[in-house]
Amino acid sequence: MKSSAFLITQILINLVSLQSTKQHGQPQDKMEDKEATFHAEQISDEDINMILQRYTGGSEFVVIRKTLKPLKTPGMLGSYATLEISFLDSKGAESTQSFFVKFLPTIDSQADFAKGIGAFTKEVFVYELLERFQKEGVSTVTNVVPKFYLGKANECLILEHLAVEGYKTLDKHSVLDYDTVLTVLNALANFHANTIAFEEKQGDSILNTYGPGLVETYFADDDDFINKRGIEASIAGIIREIDIFQFPIKLNSGKNFKEVAKDVCYQIWNLVKPSKQYRNVLTHGDIWSSNILMKADENRRNVCKFVDYQQSRYTPPSQDVLAFIFFTTTRSFRAKHLYEVLGVYYSYLEKYLKVLGVDPKKVLPFSEFMDSCEEQKAFAIVATAIYFQIILLEDGVFDEYCNRENRDTLFLEDRGLLVEDYVEKDLKYKSRLRDSIQDLKDYCELL
Repeated sequence: MKSSAFLITQILINLVSLQSTKQHGQPQDKMEDKEATFHAEQISDEDINMILQRYTGGSEFVVIRKTLKPLKTPGMLGSYATLEISFLDSKGAESTQSFFVKFLPTIDSQADFAKGIGAFTKEVFVYELLERFQKEGVSTVTNVVPKFYLGKANECLILEHLAVEGYKTLDKHSVLDYDTVLTVLNALANFHANTIAFEEKQGDSILNTYGPGLVETYFADDDDFINKRGIEASIAGIIREIDIFQFPIKLNSGKNFKEVAKDVCYQIWNLVKPSKQYRNVLTHGDIWSSNILMKADENRRNVCKFVDYQQSRYTPPSQDVLAFIFFTTTRSFRAKHLYEVLGVYYSYLEKYLKVLGVDPKKVLPFSEFMDSCEEQKAFAIVATAIYFQIILLEDGVFDEYCNRENRDTLFLEDRGLLVEDYVEKDLKYKSRLRDSIQDLKDYCELL
């Protein structure tokens, strides 16, 4: 469950821990044992009781033991573990239940970074906000998010263990087919509809009520924001890619492609802010393959759930929709199906709003949704070009670049240098990055 955006910057603080491990020569198994012991101390007996109360729906149980098993899956802004709790129920029968746990990193540099961007706090906030939705009877969202059992800001998050329930993460290197796209859009429509229904019941926006929890955690434009330098390095990389892929400098209009592209890229700072023109909802903010888990239900239909809400924000639903489509499909798919699947998404949104007692035409007419799609297309195109530079690297390649002496230049000054060095070694990487620049060019031609 890697976050595409945070993967880009997290690697730099990982370097500190890698170097420290090499210097001290501490065996990996001993490090994992110490980490498990440390994390186990963060989950108190009171926490265990609360988790079981929420799981069983009652208080008649006796805890026998708890076991914490670190997961080797790398976490970008946290470490992962499986929590197993064995207990006797009210009838004296013994049961063991597994839960997924995300902890704040144990390494100081990583923990400071996570705290600095507010990622961990944001995710706990989102799960708590979704619980408020449910308490107000706005509950269809439970079908598309993991069950939430416990959240402690800057400490731990305990959730339903989706892997144990049969869910599998989609492959980040594979593009999605038509049916899978519709499955995800159906779930996204469900997720988005719940914000609208909740706000209609409350008579106020979640921004007004819970604004501090929605602060931007990735594309913040404050000069002192910890990640601003990394985003600027990505944009510099996009401009360099125009040369790498030998695109003409002049657009058909006669304008300079690089100058127009740079202006479009810098729009992203404003596009992540709540819209003053279109209806906003709680958006996921990072909908790509690694944050989508899917399985077949009892009727053999694919269903999915979303994870990693570290980047959630308050923006038009079209931002999630367009970003997802650009992240996970091909140019040929979009040329053939883009407006069709946007219409299908809206029909799903209508369905869920009606289930929740809201008139779609009053809260988000189709014409308004489509207008917002045209606006948010810039976000989707730029975010795709930014993320693809890093997230489509193979894991081993990623680590190799992080250990190079010029890593600061590659990751914090101009990521185009990394692309230039690697692009001929991986034809799939080359093709998808080139397509991301072609999408940017097509957009710039219309300006």
